[in-house]
Amino acid sequence: MTILDILYLILALGFLVIVSSVVFLTVKISRTMDMLKLLLEDFEDTTKDIRGLKNSIKLGFLSTASILLRLIFGKRGGDYNV
Repeated sequence: MTILDILYLILALGFLVIVSSVVFLTVKISRTMDMLKLLLEDFEDTTKDIRGLKNSIKLGFLSTASILLRLIFGKRGGDYNV
């Protein structure tokens, strides 16, 4: 085995190390992106739930206000004779 053969062997091993490192990092990044995607989907679902809760609270407040106004003024909607 000559020095040139040893250099080619070292070069090939270095190339394999670099390629395997790139593949390893690519797999790690893809797993991280999958986890980030799941996290964002959970965040989006939570946002939808909060918006639904906010709308329910608004609807409950408006219906309570309309009941109180009916009790105070004793009239139903459409009973206004001008």
